[in-house]
Amino acid sequence: DVRVNSANAKLITFQIVMRFDSTKLQATKCAVGSDWMGYDFSCTINNPVTEALMVGADPLSTKQGSALTIATVSLEVVSTFRVLTGITAEILVMTRSDNPSASDAVSTAVAGTGSMALNSFA
Repeated sequence: DVRVNSANAKLITFQIVMRFDSTKLQATKCAVGSDWMGYDFSCTINNPVTEALMVGADPLSTKQGSALTIATVSLEVVSTFRVLTGITAEILVMTRSDNPSASDAVSTAVAGTGSMALNSFA
């Protein structure tokens, strides 16, 4: 799941890019998350093959909170090696109702950044 924190303000727009090593992982699916259902959402996977790009917008959004599930990205292991690989996410745009004319600065996802053990890597 891909989650964002809009705190006490309503989430109006977002643009998030998830990056990974395409020699180890491949995005197979991207779907709107349970907290963003009914709002405008678009996701592009494998263009380039190292990314999943999620975009959402709705000026009438009522969604707010510290862990809004805005998307679900499915990844498939393509490497046959036992390796540790990284996944990062970057919030390129996030507009909230407390300042709808401005977008938050680019920020790196903290909770979603990490490593993943593949093929029984120990």
